[in-house]
Amino acid sequence: MKIFFDLDGTLIDSKLRLYSLFQELVPQSNLTYEEYWKYKKNKFSHSMLLNQIFNFDENEIEIFETKWMKLIEADRWLKFDKPFGGVTEHLIKLKEKGITLYVVTARQFKEKVFSQLALFGWGTIFQEILVTEQKNKKEVLIKPFLSLGNDNWIIGDTGMDINVGKKLGIKTVAVLSGFQNEEVLSTYNPDCILKNITEFTSSKVTDFN
Repeated sequence: MKIFFDLDGTLIDSKLRLYSLFQELVPQSNLTYEEYWKYKKNKFSHSMLLNQIFNFDENEIEIFETKWMKLIEADRWLKFDKPFGGVTEHLIKLKEKGITLYVVTARQFKEKVFSQLALFGWGTIFQEILVTEQKNKKEVLIKPFLSLGNDNWIIGDTGMDINVGKKLGIKTVAVLSGFQNEEVLSTYNPDCILKNITEFTSSKVTDFN
């Protein structure tokens, strides 16, 4: 069995990083953390937020997005990230059961992903760490590692992750720990919606085989 995990919002909590950078780039924002994430979990893009809430024009939005991409993976901001509670122990349990674990993430810089996972003590847990680097699609990176049969799963926190799984014809699990709420995720028809990855156990595998 193989499981392909998304990173941000699935294995690690990066919500404070995103909120804090947004507040720095939009100093006029008085959105609380909860208000920002209520918008984001309801599928509000930054461009929608900036236009509808802060009256940014197209040029201002473009400047924001350029700065965002330049800064979002800077060490200063990555320090805000932390593993979700219980994730490390759960990953170890899954690996001990003989399950092969992968990370697949839409980050820009591969070396920073490797460094962050090593910092969390995850350096030897995953068979492969797949990073799009803004050059590849997740499904392209995953495809060479798929096994035959029904033993391939992708677990993520967004509709994009679910769509990746559907394109590859593999089982899909959505988790509510990240960037979209249950109402939004259900529209993508994942095989299963869970609170977080620690709810993904061998019994869940049995349920869908």
